[in-house]
Amino acid sequence: MGQRTGAQATEDAPTTRRRGEELRQAIFTAVFDELRTTGYARLTMESVAATASTGKSALYRRWPDKEAMVRDALRSTLPDPHAVPLTGDTRTDLTALLSFLQTVFNRSSGTVFQVVASEVGAETGFMRSLVNDHAVAPCKERIQEVLRDSLTPSDDMNADLALLAEVGPAMLTHHCLTGEPSIPDDYVTEIVDVVLMRLTKA
Repeated sequence: MGQRTGAQATEDAPTTRRRGEELRQAIFTAVFDELRTTGYARLTMESVAATASTGKSALYRRWPDKEAMVRDALRSTLPDPHAVPLTGDTRTDLTALLSFLQTVFNRSSGTVFQVVASEVGAETGFMRSLVNDHAVAPCKERIQEVLRDSLTPSDDMNADLALLAEVGPAMLTHHCLTGEPSIPDDYVTEIVDVVLMRLTKA
């Protein structure tokens, strides 16, 4: 009886019997583990299947390639910025919105964000676009709304607020990309109190 090839051995390896959402979450966990340990460039459908203790056919039934799989995995971790409750108090609301972004960047230990920003950003930029479209851009819009309510109206106010709304998210992104493992609560508070609140008339 002939020996099986390496590909056959991988596909035929014992798997854990899981289905539906349980298997989907196990695959996503494996995706993040692989991103942390090997990076996006070396991540493969086969390596994720092995880490998730499932067959690679289970992955290909759900996604055509690793980009689609990683995109869905990250999307599953992103909270909804529109779900952040606003109170009408400028400092409280700015802190809540920046804390939302803090959660986005800290999720998956922040390492995933660093990996996709450095590796994928140089290739297609799809992951940066995903994070921006689903989290950063909507959060900036809500920050601008909070600032608009706190400042004295003027003819060029919208242009000023659009720029000011960039400050907090840009500082959080920079902090993440400098290699820090996570964004601490104190840093969020400093951005609000030392930078944003001094630029408002709240």
